[in-house]
Amino acid sequence: MDLVVLVAASAIGAGAWTALDHMNEPDQGKLAFWLVFTGVVLVGYPGAQALDLIGPLEVFSMFNKLGEAKAYDIVLASPTGGEIVCNSGVRLAGVLALAELPGEIDTLLVAGGDWPSVRKACDGDLPAWLSSQHARRIGSVCSGSFVLAASGLLDHRRATTHWGFSDTFRAFRPAVQLEADPRLRSRVRGQQARLGLGRNE
Repeated sequence: MDLVVLVAASAIGAGAWTALDHMNEPDQGKLAFWLVFTGVVLVGYPGAQALDLIGPLEVFSMFNKLGEAKAYDIVLASPTGGEIVCNSGVRLAGVLALAELPGEIDTLLVAGGDWPSVRKACDGDLPAWLSSQHARRIGSVCSGSFVLAASGLLDHRRATTHWGFSDTFRAFRPAVQLEADPRLRSRVRGQQARLGLGRNE
């Protein structure tokens, strides 16, 4: 299982593009995908940051539009389902409850949010649910890394978070090897390029 933390909304596109493990090289400049069905679950909670859900949703949706075949089945989810009321007041409807999700999930991404909302999510049922999952990739956006940390998935792994929460994160979960200042790193030809993207190893 790969664990990936996206720490900047502006980097989501680069991160989503390069984190694909099974994508063939583009043929003559054309985006060609021969991917099997891939379920992507974007997990929010009351007070989540809307951009942390809508940004990845747009990226994975664009892959579906540009590819020769639909690569992703994208689902919004939350602990209770129904709708997610984000910290800006934006309401996202059509949200599945975690218990209603299909058994096979390829990628899980947990949204960040304001600190009181993130802290409440950490104290709820979401961390235990995450620790029980066997998705190929589990990650978070910005302060959503606190929820991953609360699940124990990041213990003794390298991880990063929103720069404004670094000191709080260290105190919150000392077992995580926090990289507070990830640098741009890139590798080409089918490997991973990283832009504002902390990959937990």
